[in-house]
Amino acid sequence: MRDFTRVISLFILFIFITYNSAFGQENSTETDSTFEAYHSEVWDEIEKSEFSDSLQNQYAEEFFEYYKSHKGTKSAERAFSSAFLMWGNTGNNQYVDEALATLDNNSELWTLILRPLGNIYARNENLDYENYIGYLEKKEDELTQPTSKSQLYLILVRHYEDQDKKDKIRDYAQKMVELDAKDFFVDFALGQLHELESLQIGQPAHVFAAETVQGNSFSLSDLSGEFILLQFWGTWCGPCKPEIPHLKTLYEKHSDRNMTIIGVALDENEKLVQDFTTENEIEWPQILQPKRWGGEIVESYNVAGVPRMYLIDPDGKIVAKDLRGEEMVNEVDRMIAEYFDE
Repeated sequence: MRDFTRVISLFILFIFITYNSAFGQENSTETDSTFEAYHSEVWDEIEKSEFSDSLQNQYAEEFFEYYKSHKGTKSAERAFSSAFLMWGNTGNNQYVDEALATLDNNSELWTLILRPLGNIYARNENLDYENYIGYLEKKEDELTQPTSKSQLYLILVRHYEDQDKKDKIRDYAQKMVELDAKDFFVDFALGQLHELESLQIGQPAHVFAAETVQGNSFSLSDLSGEFILLQFWGTWCGPCKPEIPHLKTLYEKHSDRNMTIIGVALDENEKLVQDFTTENEIEWPQILQPKRWGGEIVESYNVAGVPRMYLIDPDGKIVAKDLRGEEMVNEVDRMIAEYFDE
């Protein structure tokens, strides 16, 4: 559990750094070089301590105090964002109401703190995550800054995606497109709308042709009459690696009869994929998508994160998607058995 928490915290930190760079306040120009150096040292210390809750709560309070006394500077905004990130990691809501009260509804800082705010609700046993969703839906009418509002819509889309509430997904995705705040959000929303229209269970799978890293020509249409498991992944993707043993189980069971696995690697380096598959004894074909999220196959299947899986039946229809681990093995086994009356 500790290793899992550490991975999640590192991922959230990566997202924070990415968003800070992409969506930081453009009007704030002052930077405190002493604080910036200290800020980096603090995160190094937290990482080395395996994200100790007590350490993060200590520094979060310190950063919040810095923010209150240096408002209007880039360093203050960084301190504020880091405080929320730490509270999100620990589930500490002691100062949250006070902190939120300092933001006006036109602040782009909402972009950086909305997701950590959700983590606070998710990790605090005294809070109800559904209340967080209710808070966002109320906040929709109050936020006026387009980037922040788009971030709010993105979180709501992801939430209702898990609940398979298609009307909600469509509504928030369309609003994100209409806001047109940044390409990142518009592309995400268009992908969601594309998935609702063309990538639902029972719909025909997108047919494509490509060359594998093994040098063989491949076309989805050539595999008519077989189940096809499309597995989108990357050699750089930590959560993809635990899926390999389960994919091997399916490959060993079904590859010589009625199922083909096709790996779609979001990697720029063909040799890296070849070396990785050799080292891990992965025998099924691999297709390279060097543009990663901009790859043609990736876009046609709305892959916004990996691992992602689609199962296509012998009639060319999508019959399952986004299964993982043992659930994936059991469901694929069941569908193959039912289809072929085994």
